[in-house]
Amino acid sequence: MSSACLPVCRYMSTSCLTNARSSISVTHNSSSRSILRLRNSSTNHGLYSSPNNTGSRRLFSSSNKPEPSPPSSSFDFSRIASFGLAGGVAFGVSYLFQKRAESKEEDDSSSSSNSSGPVKPSAPITKKAYFDISIDGQNAGRIVMGLYGSVVPKTVKNFAKLCEGSERGGFGGAGEVLSFEGSMFHRIIPGFMIQGGDFTHHNGMGGMSIYGEKFADENFDLAHTGAGVLSMANAGPNTNGSQFFICTARTPHLNKRHVVFGVVLDGWSLVKRIEALGSASGRPRKKVTILKAGILQEQQEEQNSKN
Repeated sequence: MSSACLPVCRYMSTSCLTNARSSISVTHNSSSRSILRLRNSSTNHGLYSSPNNTGSRRLFSSSNKPEPSPPSSSFDFSRIASFGLAGGVAFGVSYLFQKRAESKEEDDSSSSSNSSGPVKPSAPITKKAYFDISIDGQNAGRIVMGLYGSVVPKTVKNFAKLCEGSERGGFGGAGEVLSFEGSMFHRIIPGFMIQGGDFTHHNGMGGMSIYGEKFADENFDLAHTGAGVLSMANAGPNTNGSQFFICTARTPHLNKRHVVFGVVLDGWSLVKRIEALGSASGRPRKKVTILKAGILQEQQEEQNSKN
């Protein structure tokens, strides 16, 4: 034992040594046991107040009796080994639980990314809308979306009319054409969603519906089931306007907060290309513009024939 440990051993109380001996489960040699018995039989070695001076605490014994030898190194080694073993087991168990949790998170993340394509429609498709997209002025292709008019007819009508550009409105009765054409995907977050529809401010602070500046949440019957879901962006309850987003992953935390009204049917590779242009802050690295929007007539004609 090093000299730095000797004062600590001299100050240890009889009760501390007794507890230490009872907590060690490994077997000691006979010399170690005799040292412990010597410790326990001593009633006063200067660690507490002496009978002649009860008002003071002495650090060292005033008697001429030789101080007992400190515990042998084998005793200290056993105690250290026991604590080390217990700590190692605790660390190992904690590490296993942590790795298991990380593995589960990775599995959940990989399953929610849905890189193979969008989810299947969760309601009947009553209309098909499209966006023709350009990236930094270059034609990039078309995205086709199916709309759930039988579940959220008011929300679908708003989106469809904004795709067609057939409604007029504006602040202060300006009579401006309400249309997605020329607007941008202003907020893009990889692994989350791409957002657009602000045709007044082009930065997420504007936009308006065909019913006025805002309209109420129609219902929350449909869930955000995965990548490809088309949903209304808002600034809180009952603040729907013209802004929308397309999910690129599972977003169950948005359920009961945003109105789902459609799903991507075609052009998923273009959605993923747009997603790759985003950032953690949401600011796009390139300008993604809706060159043209509309409703596919073949779907409308099919719907009319059914009626």
